[in-house]
Amino acid sequence: MTSSLSQYVDYFLHPYVAKLRSHVRDTLHVIDSISEIRWKPTYLWATCDVTSLYTCIEHARGLEAIKYWLDRDPSFPDKHKQFIIECIHFILTHNYFLFEDKFHLQICGTAMGTRFAPSYANLFMGHWEESSFWQNTLLGAGLVYYGRFIDYIIMIWDGEASVLSGILSSFDDNLLGLKFTFEISKLSTVFLDLALSTDTDLNIITTTHFKSVSVNSYVHASSNHHKQWLNNIPLGQFHRIRRNCTRDVDFKSQSVSLGNKFLSKGYDPALISDSFDKVSSSDRSTLLNQSKNKQHKGLRLGYDTPVVHSGIEASTLRFITNYNQSFKAINKILNDHWSVLKCDPHLGPTLQDRATVTYRKARSIKSILAPTRLRSSSTSTTDKLQQGPLGNHPCGRSRCITCRHLLSQTQVCSSIRGTTHAIKSSINCLSTYVVYLIQCGCDLKYVGRTTRTLGTRFLEHRRNAIKGLNNHSLSRHFKTFHQQDPKTMKVMGIETISPNTLGGDRFIMHCTALHIMVVAHLYIYIFFANKYNIILAYIFTLTHLSIST
Repeated sequence: MTSSLSQYVDYFLHPYVAKLRSHVRDTLHVIDSISEIRWKPTYLWATCDVTSLYTCIEHARGLEAIKYWLDRDPSFPDKHKQFIIECIHFILTHNYFLFEDKFHLQICGTAMGTRFAPSYANLFMGHWEESSFWQNTLLGAGLVYYGRFIDYIIMIWDGEASVLSGILSSFDDNLLGLKFTFEISKLSTVFLDLALSTDTDLNIITTTHFKSVSVNSYVHASSNHHKQWLNNIPLGQFHRIRRNCTRDVDFKSQSVSLGNKFLSKGYDPALISDSFDKVSSSDRSTLLNQSKNKQHKGLRLGYDTPVVHSGIEASTLRFITNYNQSFKAINKILNDHWSVLKCDPHLGPTLQDRATVTYRKARSIKSILAPTRLRSSSTSTTDKLQQGPLGNHPCGRSRCITCRHLLSQTQVCSSIRGTTHAIKSSINCLSTYVVYLIQCGCDLKYVGRTTRTLGTRFLEHRRNAIKGLNNHSLSRHFKTFHQQDPKTMKVMGIETISPNTLGGDRFIMHCTALHIMVVAHLYIYIFFANKYNIILAYIFTLTHLSIST
């Protein structure tokens, strides 16, 4: 409903984001910003994360922040300024989403999927920084570096950890409803896809950060894509590691792991070797400068510089179509008749000399037989998701590990009140957008959510329990009380969410509905029992709008 309007608004807001003094564009921007910093023994790393930023911005305060930045630009006409504000108000107050076959209106915050949301959230945080953060003289006295990527903040601070901890804790005391979580370390930190640390000579060292639960998700070499596009994937990933890694030894180490991932995806060993050799022979500083020049082209920084919104120069008209093996013939036909378009007195001057064709992934047998989104028909979305008996059922695959742990039940019982919740969908390990429950042998329950298949997410939990990882409550519990043995781990789906729900990240919007509209069947209450160093998760049926814990 508001998609095109959101794109229009973002065209005018985005240039102001680049002018924020805290703005972090991407990983390369961070590397460039900290490259001249000489580490001192008294320095500390700190990262902060704003909790649920998109959904906590009150409309009035968000519009106030946008008006603040527009008013600082003398080149922006007052009438157009008011029009932009009214457009944003319309977008915020007309964000409808579908939940349980009923449309609901989001009454607080902005939709995560709408085009202008990142710029809107960035400028809102920038307004908070101007009115509060930059006014903190105690923090400013020790601040060496500060950068922010939307709701994720990185700092380098000179001083005591206890003092910095007190300052960061005070961030929660604001009138905007912002809540922060933070981590402080003297040794290292992680920001975006960078792992940052220092060496014995007090130089800042960066490497590419891979999550401990990350899996090999690269496109298979046999995928129906343009061959040139597929062959460029290893080269692009080696370039990424080369730019991120300060030291050659780290680059070579991570390249070995990356090469093995491509081998397992069916890529030609010669292609992988050639890509590595090409990147390893390149100078890292040259790669960084090339990327920086591309991204800084046309970008002007400085608060006193007016933002000029001009048309796109040297635009390229692209013919976008599904890839097929006749792509050479398509290119030839377009270029043979390109002169017809070039002869047009109005269109001709805006076109490039030759046709540019962009191929997207074509439909495969898998996408036809097992589409990720059900086709619309006269039946409701809920009816489509419930093709089969309600409750949890095995997927039928003979080697499915998840099915061995699946609880084939049609209802879930509350651990607190003893009441039951009927499962209203037909769920198996191939179901997506699932709220699920995992139960261990000691009858403790963990409730989670996933946008991927239930089987994929459960196998991650199972693998983490076997590894004994401490970064998640579930795997930590199995390490402490079950000797990392997942045999007693049982799983079941509680609810599935329609894949046709409108707007942005559909699953997150569903969870937003649970809090804003209070229409859920379950409320999840987590109690931290520090004395026993375990986490007990209870679920119970929601019967009142106000809940006493």
